[in-house]
Amino acid sequence: MFKYCVWYVLKDKHIIHQQIRRYSQAFNTEQFTAHITVRHSLEKDEAIELYRNHMSKKESFSPVGSPVITCCTKNDKYFYSIEQPLTNGSHISLAYRVNSGFHPMELAIVGKISTIAIDDIQLCVVDCSSEHPKEWEILSI
Repeated sequence: MFKYCVWYVLKDKHIIHQQIRRYSQAFNTEQFTAHITVRHSLEKDEAIELYRNHMSKKESFSPVGSPVITCCTKNDKYFYSIEQPLTNGSHISLAYRVNSGFHPMELAIVGKISTIAIDDIQLCVVDCSSEHPKEWEILSI
């Protein structure tokens, strides 16, 4: 669905993984790896180049405002997410749903996240060609 992406993956023990699992259960949605999207919908060679250029960057991320519901269309499918906007123009996704949006009451139970420290993340390239987030494959860490 999103071709290749460059993400900062959060370490396994990070509390945001627990939040995503809780939202997945509450909203009956697929679970996925907690990550900060650097860029999506790239060709593989573009993703690898961006990964190499970003490897030396060290940054932390803080929430900006409240979580929001977003929607994009890819291949005649509607892909909805609940995202927390972050500093540096990025975001962290907290829930995904294909072809069915989120209700404002669902958004109301999503809490704002805390700052994500540099030591809590690792840059990677991900194959996000499937429309199912559980099938997205991390290629490099």
